[in-house]
Formats: sequence, structure tokens, C-alpha cells
Amino acid sequence: MNLANVCTEDDDDAYGQLLMKATAEGDFDKVQQAIACGADTNVVNEQGCTSLMISTVIDGGDCGLSGPDRSQVDTYRWERSKAIFKYLLDDGANTDKQDLLGESVAHKLSSSNSFPELIATLKESGANLNLQDRYGMTAVMQAALSGN
Repeated sequence: MNLANVCTEDDDDAYGQLLMKATAEGDFDKVQQAIACGADTNVVNEQGCTSLMISTVIDGGDCGLSGPDRSQVDTYRWERSKAIFKYLLDDGANTDKQDLLGESVAHKLSSSNSFPELIATLKESGANLNLQDRYGMTAVMQAALSGN
């Protein structure tokens, strides 16, 4: 992908916003474009969510975004979200960053059985699965309570 004519913004924050939007939409090409143009993978939105977190919440609700209802998401979209998740990890996304509720990406993954293999990927990348959210819950505790 030739990005010479694409990276025209002077404001790096614009690429961070592009990254979050592309992640929420499951647009892998735009995710790559935003990162190539200098987007910070650890930038947060108003809810404190990073793109890594957004890649795990397809409907966007946990991160203050609007997206398709989970029941309307096809297999291809799930696969793109997983690919984006792994791409962001490879680019150095912080696995232990916490949102305004104190939830890390591990919390978001543990309360759903949507991406079970990504928990293993997180663990392998050194994520702290015992971070506590503002209620004192860890991702491990959430997974147990959710039956995951």
C-alpha cells in the first residue's frame, strides 16, 4: 500500500481518530493506513477505550461507539476484528491500559465468549489478567462469573 499521498494530516490526533473509527468499522486497510501515518495505538476516546479494546466490542457499546448489533455481525466481520486485534498487538498496543471503568481489554474479552482464542493471545503477550476494575473485579473473576 503506497501511503505517500495519503498521510496529509499535520495533526497526529486525526490519525488516532481514524484508527478508532476504522477499528470500530472492522476496516483492516484503514487501520493499517492510520498506523502507517503515525496513529498512536494507545490513544483513548472519551470512555478511555483504546483501539485494542474497540476491536473486541463489535457492537461498540462498551466504548461509547455505535456499531452493528452483535446478532447482525457476520463471520467475516468477526475474523476482521480478530485480525485487527492481532495487528494492533503486533504494533505495540498496551494490553494493560484501563478505561474509565477500570476495565482492560482482558476484562472486555472475559465477559464474552466471542473471542476465546484472543484471551490466550493476550496472556502470551504478557497482559496482566489480574488487573482490578473499579469494582475490584479481575478479568479472571469476570470470566468465571460469565461461565467462560
